[in-house]
Amino acid sequence: MKMDGKKTADYGLPMVMLKGVLLGLLVFAGCMLAFAAVLLIPNINGGLAAPFATVSLAAGTFVAAWYLAGKSAKKGYLVGAICGGAVFCAVTLLALAFGDGEFTLQTVFRLLILLLSGTVGGIVGVNRSAKRKYSV
Repeated sequence: MKMDGKKTADYGLPMVMLKGVLLGLLVFAGCMLAFAAVLLIPNINGGLAAPFATVSLAAGTFVAAWYLAGKSAKKGYLVGAICGGAVFCAVTLLALAFGDGEFTLQTVFRLLILLLSGTVGGIVGVNRSAKRKYSV
């Protein structure tokens, strides 16, 4: 691809995917910081850390799926479900590697929440009016 006589690389879909992942991580980190501030309030129970982490993951998954599905312009539910499934796999593998290594009912709820937030984000992303360039 040429711009003003200079050669530039067109990275296409991998760059869009990287931007979506980074955007999701940024939203996740922002939510975690906000919830960490809430947990600093003296009368707040520390047992809320796990639900806060799940909500933060869901928000990051929603935004990443919204961005990626908006760029793909079709099959938003599928793009979102794949995004939610990928986040769940990454988080579960990290938890198994560094945690106690067991599946609980909370793991099943986390799967459902991440799949749902990714799917909804994908559907909303496809229906937004934006420049659509890449196809899935």
